[in-house]
Amino acid sequence: MDNATTFFPKLIAHRGASAYAPENTLSALQQSSELGAEWVECDVMLDSRGEAIIFHDLKLHRTTNGYGYVSRTPYSVISQLDAGGFFGAKYIGEVVPTLEQWLKRAALLKMGINLELKMASQVDRLVDTVMMNLARFWQTGCPTPLISSQFVECLSCISKYSHYHCLLGYVTKRWKRNWHKILKQFHCVSLHVDHRFLNPKRVQQVKEEDYLLFAYTVNNQNRAKELFEMGVDAIFSNYPDLLLQEDHSG
Repeated sequence: MDNATTFFPKLIAHRGASAYAPENTLSALQQSSELGAEWVECDVMLDSRGEAIIFHDLKLHRTTNGYGYVSRTPYSVISQLDAGGFFGAKYIGEVVPTLEQWLKRAALLKMGINLELKMASQVDRLVDTVMMNLARFWQTGCPTPLISSQFVECLSCISKYSHYHCLLGYVTKRWKRNWHKILKQFHCVSLHVDHRFLNPKRVQQVKEEDYLLFAYTVNNQNRAKELFEMGVDAIFSNYPDLLLQEDHSG
């Protein structure tokens, strides 16, 4: 694992190039790289047998043709589902990738990764599995991975892996008054906040404490400019080319 200081670009691809390809798929990962993204964010969950997969929702139906809870379904079933048809005919047959597959492709593309842990249950098993996958499949020389979660249980569990170098980030939707306490307790380097809850005063508070501040999910160039002018370090966007192309509304 490369212990060098990690560089974060101004834009991190949110679930891959999720404006152009089905979210959290290898196609979205590949397109994010082709569109110039240097870092990519994805969501990690466990299936019913403890396999780490790249998936956002608790249930399958929004982004696949399956039904039921991810945590109650084995990957042997999930891997047979169509994870691209909801996005467009071009992506029919796209599959839900495993964390192993995602890490191997991201490493091949020489991209930085932000793994967001999405489960409040089976936390020990989730963290153990993620760390095992990173140890096996994240190559030496790749950027130090950033692991984030809205669940403090996940951040706490990762602390026992102090021998394995990774960075931690705390994710929150609404602005929380105790954000500083959480970041300090779990030695986080970054706070990830829904951009709609950020204003100059709040951004200044974070920067005065010398933490990185990331805003999600920003798909509008004018809003991105406002956030950068406030002092936000990076944005998550569905458009990896947002800062290069014409404005996207939304």
